[in-house]
Amino acid sequence: MANTARFDSFHSTFDTSVPSAVLSRHTHLFWVVIATLAGIAAVVMTFFTFQSIDPMVAGLMDNLSSVTHARNANGFFTLPAVN
Repeated sequence: MANTARFDSFHSTFDTSVPSAVLSRHTHLFWVVIATLAGIAAVVMTFFTFQSIDPMVAGLMDNLSSVTHARNANGFFTLPAVN
């Protein structure tokens, strides 16, 4: 029980040193900024990655378009026959 009391005393001291509303507002803003920067970095890295492997992407898109643009008489997408 003595250890628990010491632990609670420490936490009550810690909690009063920084108001929780200020702490949570700054923490939220911090993670919003981090997520925004990570999203921008992901878009930039994806753009440069696809620029460097453009021939492969072009070939993949040709293969996908031949599948997605094939429709049967009822208007449903069809898959090419596998030999």
